[in-house]
Amino acid sequence: MLTAAVGAAAAPSAGFVPGTPARLVDTRPHGETIDGIDRAIGVLEPGRVLDVVIAGRAAVPRGAKAAALTFTVTDPVDPGFLTVWPCGAPKPTASMRQARTSPSLPLAFGMTALSRSTVVVSRCRTCRR
Repeated sequence: MLTAAVGAAAAPSAGFVPGTPARLVDTRPHGETIDGIDRAIGVLEPGRVLDVVIAGRAAVPRGAKAAALTFTVTDPVDPGFLTVWPCGAPKPTASMRQARTSPSLPLAFGMTALSRSTVVVSRCRTCRR
């Protein structure tokens, strides 16, 4: 399962603006988010892509250029990795979080650039060669 929270944003005219952390995604069956969007949406299966709107939610102003994000993989059922990148940008070739079958694994991103006010999340199983 996956959760994502935002804690601050870079507003177009105000610079870096800290805010109260707020959950924007929770895939768990009874998951809750600050505004009811992207809650209880089910397991992020390998290969599935999830677009997460960041700007205009919680304390993130519309038009924000970046955001401080934390993604947590909770109780993974198989090994794999998570990649997060700005919408509209090429998918990076490196994963952002390796997941093993263990308890929750939080991953804090610094200031993640926002394109179209959205980030893309993708999960893949560990490649076997």
